[in-house]
Formats: sequence, structure tokens, C-alpha cells
Amino acid sequence: MLDRGYEPVWGPYRGRKGRSRYRLRHPGRLALFALLVLLMALAWAFRPAARSFTDLLANRFARDSGATAAARRAEARIGQNSDLNRNGLPDNLDVLDGAYRSLVQRPRYDERYLPLSYPGGDVPADQAGQGDLVVRALREAGYDLQQLVHDDIEAELKRVGGQIEDSTLAYPLFTRWKQQAPDASIDHRRVANIFVYLQRHALPETLDVRGRSGEWWPGDIVVFSRGGEPFHIGIVSDRLGRGGVPRVIDAAARLGVTQAHSLLAWPIAGHFRMAR
Repeated sequence: MLDRGYEPVWGPYRGRKGRSRYRLRHPGRLALFALLVLLMALAWAFRPAARSFTDLLANRFARDSGATAAARRAEARIGQNSDLNRNGLPDNLDVLDGAYRSLVQRPRYDERYLPLSYPGGDVPADQAGQGDLVVRALREAGYDLQQLVHDDIEAELKRVGGQIEDSTLAYPLFTRWKQQAPDASIDHRRVANIFVYLQRHALPETLDVRGRSGEWWPGDIVVFSRGGEPFHIGIVSDRLGRGGVPRVIDAAARLGVTQAHSLLAWPIAGHFRMAR
């Protein structure tokens, strides 16, 4: 059967045996098709160079961070010098990048006590508790939370004369865990201690979510509460969930490291941004 749109001039159907020849009934269509193919070839030849994952994050961050006037005010407060490791990217992007690394590696959830080296100590790469995810994300930006928390605890103990049982001590080392001394292997991994450090040294941001999602930057840190106490922590993602609410990269029992939760998963105790 002959293709529609073509008419045999000669061949097995007309004239000389063994030869086929066709005359195009609609030459304009062929010209249009050839032009489209040419344009596609030119577009491919002059396509922009592929951008790195970091470039893509930077572009997304720029769009999100400029979403509201409040976000622009926050930018002015932090300035362009919030790049602790001096790699040319804002700290928030580095923190987000570190959180994504954990998301890709998918370590199993494990919060057990392990003796760690100091500073720069970390649990094995194939495991992580919720605090460990934040520690690793901040290290990507140049913040060693292990050393920062330990030094701040030491400063607090000096303020109260070394009395770890003093009720005015900012960190609940004794009141919650009955510690007799600071422990650089676990103090920085505990959500309650991280929360105290962030309250004392990070930039506090809005706790409201609905209608103010532009003030939640990718790479921000969120602490959730239960019963009035901080119990869960994560990194604000650049992915949005239902209703345009940002998702959270966190580590949770039975789930591991995921983006399954949104900012509305639990009551929010704190919203912080790292900056120096």
C-alpha cells in the first residue's frame, strides 16, 4: 500500500519493473519539516554548557531569597559576606548542599553514643541521627558544630564557676541527662543542645509559615517542639510541598534521611540562619 500523500510516477505499479519513484504531493510540508530539523540542530549545537548542581542551587536560592521584602531585608542584614568557607557561595547554599549529600547517601538512622575525635569528629558515614545530619550540613559551610557547642558550653561553665548543676546554666547537661562534665562526643549531636546554641549565636527568623514561605530560605535550620520541648531538627529544603510550604531534609527513625516532612509537620520552636 502506498503512503498517503505520495503518487507513483513509475515502478511496479506503473511502467518499468523493479524501480519506484515518487512525486511529493505537498512540497511545502517537506520544506517546513526540513526547516524544523535545521532549527533543532542549531539549537543543539549552540546549547549552553551544562550547569553544575551548585549553580542550579544558586539560581534557585536567588529566586527564593528575593521572594519578599522581608527576605530582602534579611539579605541586607546578612550581607554578601556570609560565606565562612569563602567558596563563593552563601552559607545557606553550602548547608543545603551538605544536607543533600546526606539525602543522596541515605545513611541508616542511628543515634547511639559513640566516642568521637575532637574537633571534627563524626559518626560512621553510613549512619546518622537527626543531629548528625545538621552537623554534617553545617560543616559543608565551614561551621564545626562539635567545636562550637563544646566551646560555648565551656564558656557557660566558666560563667557559673564550673558548677554544672547550676540551674542558670544555658545547656541542660545535668538537668536533662545528669552529666557531670561536658562530652564532646555527644553534646553537639543532641537537639536540645543545638537549639540552645542556635538561640545564642545564630540569626533568629520568623516562626510563621503560611503566607511567609519566602522568609524560609533553603539551608535554614528549623527546630520542632513537642510538649513545649525541642525534639526534632532539620534543614529547610528548596523543594516545596502542598500549598507551597517548604519541605525539610531531616533524619527520622524508620525513615532515615528524607524530605518527607514539611514545615507544618510539628509546632516550630525555632527558625535559624547561620551567618558570620
